[in-house]
Amino acid sequence: MALISINPTTGETIREYEEMIQREIEQILSQSQNIFLKWRRTDFAHRSGLLKKAA
Repeated sequence: MALISINPTTGETIREYEEMIQREIEQILSQSQNIFLKWRRTDFAHRSGLLKKAA
């Protein structure tokens, strides 16, 4: 069953999302945790530079 995002003003479908299986969710959470641990070891000056580039 898909999850559907609908604009409440227009009733227009914005996007449909397919449900994930447990294995996919666990993999994404594991990747997120690893990236977070790497990010928190990154010094402030480097993080700041990356965020300025993204903005």
